[in-house]
Amino acid sequence: MDWADDPVDRLGDLLGVWLPQHDDYARRGLDPASSPSYGVPGDPR
Repeated sequence: MDWADDPVDRLGDLLGVWLPQHDDYARRGLDPASSPSYGVPGDPR
């Protein structure tokens, strides 16, 4: 963001990626057992 030529547009791009995943992140924090698995290292599922 700090070095982007157009940081406002870049922020909009990042928000567009994050918003569809928002509920999954909240669910993972509140109830990890019911959250989707993303297959990342350390994910026990």
